Amino acid sequence: MEKKKPGRPSKNDSRRVEILEKAANCFTQFGFNKTTLDDIGDALGFNKAALYYYFKNKEELFSNVMKYELARLWDKLRLETLEIKGLENKMLKYIEIRTNGWIALVKLNGLSKDNLINLNDTFSIAIMSFRSNEVEYLSDIIQSEKTKHSNAEINKFLNNLLDVQSYITMSGILLENIDLDAKKLAEIKVKKNLVLMYYLNALKSDKLPV
Repeated sequence: MEKKKPGRPSKNDSRRVEILEKAANCFTQFGFNKTTLDDIGDALGFNKAALYYYFKNKEELFSNVMKYELARLWDKLRLETLEIKGLENKMLKYIEIRTNGWIALVKLNGLSKDNLINLNDTFSIAIMSFRSNEVEYLSDIIQSEKTKHSNAEINKFLNNLLDVQSYITMSGILLENIDLDAKKLAEIKVKKNLVLMYYLNALKSDKLPV
């Protein structure tokens, strides 16, 4: 079958989204290291050279896949926690979705322990705006409970909480080599919920944990 040409690209066109989704599928199927631009081009039905209209290399494409998937996760977090009532229930739901989202992102891209270390800068850049958004979002939720703590204290508190939650998730993934069954996922969830409840109870105290 003759491969088609994608035409001139647009940063906001549907073809770019299609590339990101097909690339995500390829990373899932083959893993980051073994995925080639030829694989992605074949999945899209056009020549690898056409991908260079949009991305200069596999690393840049990977970074954009991460940003796209993080944006989808952010939409899911806001949508599914919006109608939850009560600070405790809302935070528990948020952390549950966040945990599943991070695990899915790592498994999606087929990353090994070495990949996570070597691509650390890519991850850092991709999550910077995500973290900023979620701290602001969760801060508004906590502030709505008429807490006695200042906005600066709450932001520091939330960054600390999210760091701990991320550490538990990523440690579990690395220790299990990204092979998590339902039982292991449940164990991670229990640990994360215990930590979350400790932090939420600390909101009632005069001094937040740092």
